Amino acid sequence: MSRMLHVGLDVHAETIAVAVAESDGTVRELGTIMHRPEAVRKLVGKLGGPAGLRVRMMAQGKSSLFIATTIGRELLGFMWALGQEIESREIQEAAIAS
Repeated sequence: MSRMLHVGLDVHAETIAVAVAESDGTVRELGTIMHRPEAVRKLVGKLGGPAGLRVRMMAQGKSSLFIATTIGRELLGFMWALGQEIESREIQEAAIAS
């Protein structure tokens, strides 16, 4: 059986506080990361990588539609930033090649 972690993210404009609860009930605070795609990517890597990652959205006092909309906007922002990063790299490589 694979190891299951419950990851808590407290998302703010500039930072994200991260805590993890193991399946045995042990809770660890992992600290705070910057609210940037590269920091989230690094966190996912530390937690075992994206393979087998399952996401469940929960928040006290919030409707699931509100949560899904909020997380969707966050993910869209991260995807846009990653696309910009890739496009910028391709432009630089094309400039070097010519």
